[in-house]
Amino acid sequence: RRSTSLATYQKCREMLLAELGVEPEPETEQVYRQILAGDLVAEVKTAVFTPPTATSTPTETPTNTPTPGPSATASATRSPFPFTSSINSPIYLQNFANNAQCNWLGIAGEVLDLNRNPVSTGSYRVHVWGSGIDERVVVGTAPAYSPSGWEQFVHNAPAVRDYNLQLETPEGSAVSQVYAVQTRASCNENLLYFVFVQNH
Repeated sequence: RRSTSLATYQKCREMLLAELGVEPEPETEQVYRQILAGDLVAEVKTAVFTPPTATSTPTETPTNTPTPGPSATASATRSPFPFTSSINSPIYLQNFANNAQCNWLGIAGEVLDLNRNPVSTGSYRVHVWGSGIDERVVVGTAPAYSPSGWEQFVHNAPAVRDYNLQLETPEGSAVSQVYAVQTRASCNENLLYFVFVQNH
């Protein structure tokens, strides 16, 4: 359902631009970025009524069993890098940003700041390497995906291939860990979409 929602958004955005020359409303863009970043989670609540059951009243019985003290609680380790992948990255979509249809395989995405807004054009670059390529793509050069969109063409047909992704400053300093990704051999999934999200 998520990939269908993202593809539908892209088609509607394209129609708005082509027919009316306008972008979607800021609220719509915000929901789109939240879905990409994995921040938007549907809550499903169901009410189930269970009548109370009769129980006997417990009687306290003193015991000599020692009560254990507090136990350690696991906590998330903060990334040493200011950017990580979104919870749902990568997302596999059908190519929508050009008319190559199934004669195309690419890796694309966007970069979001702490407030889940697109970072400014040129503020970062994505290093994509593996399976015969080694390229650096400037963020903001593929606006079909987002104002902070980026795209790297990797092959002329869908194929299973391994690549690495890392977000860098324009000078080449790493600001994310290296992420290993794998493309798919399906015309319905010939776009690997990857979102970098600032976490601190």
